[in-house]
Amino acid sequence: LKYTKSVPDKKDVEDVLFMMAHIYYNQKKYNLADEIYNDLLRDNPAEQTAMVGLARNMIMREEYKAAIEMLNSCEKYDKDYGQIYRFRAQAYDKLGETDKAIDDAIEYFGINEDVDVELVESILKKHLSYAIAKITEKMNAEAEDMRLHWMIFRGQLYALGYDYVSAIELYNQMEKEYGEHLNVTYYRAQWYAEINDHERAIADMLKCVEETAEKKVNPIMYLASFYRLNGQFEEAIKWASKLIDLMPTDAFGYYVRGWCYELKGNDTEAMKNYNAGIDVDKEYPYIYLMRGEQYLKRGEKEKANADFNEILKLDTVAEDGTCRMYA
Repeated sequence: LKYTKSVPDKKDVEDVLFMMAHIYYNQKKYNLADEIYNDLLRDNPAEQTAMVGLARNMIMREEYKAAIEMLNSCEKYDKDYGQIYRFRAQAYDKLGETDKAIDDAIEYFGINEDVDVELVESILKKHLSYAIAKITEKMNAEAEDMRLHWMIFRGQLYALGYDYVSAIELYNQMEKEYGEHLNVTYYRAQWYAEINDHERAIADMLKCVEETAEKKVNPIMYLASFYRLNGQFEEAIKWASKLIDLMPTDAFGYYVRGWCYELKGNDTEAMKNYNAGIDVDKEYPYIYLMRGEQYLKRGEKEKANADFNEILKLDTVAEDGTCRMYA
């Protein structure tokens, strides 16, 4: 502020103060952030951003009940402020009040355009049947334009519980009622792949590539994988090559293309791709797994073990789809 040529207005000062408080939060200096938020509240007791900031700091200090009280007060000023529900959901979740956390996570999802999807899903899957029932209730109560929004979300919850058939059936129903919708087609393609219906997965994902105005990498990435799973290795190589053109410093395209060459019996080209992928991106564990297997085929056990050890460094959490245990 000292470099401004004129005295800043109140809004400028508040913006800088909020930036300072956020920096303190990132530095885990919660008490210093609290001082700023409390100063802002003394000036304006209805300052919701400050109230949410205080509640967020309380959660970091494991003061969950105090955070909920603060957020309850904040809600009285404006029920449409989405961050209230985001942080209150976290607080309820930490206290083990799962259904209350789910209620708030759903409210947060409904209000905010930019949602922390991983947070919402991590809470909802703790009592998935309740979450689906609440979403269905929302779906039936909302106006027509929002009904589609909640139907899409309900399909994603089915998939979260690995009920891909129900998810596909719901999305097929949506398509009949509302016509084709890019998000519907995109997610349904992934669920077809999960039940090994790769022909339909490919057909849906091809529509996503055609309907997308700009070159989006995700549909292309999925197409490369779906064609590989369907045994159409030349097509998979073609789409993996397109992905490499778009993302030359990402290992995934080289990984898929190399794997397809390996499945075609061309280990030389496979190894070239694995080496190229690792050369530009050393953070993708699966490509080390593939190269390690190639080294084992050649009898180069030391090099293979070096690659497997690299996976243990990178892929540290043993979860679904991990290559850590294999390594």
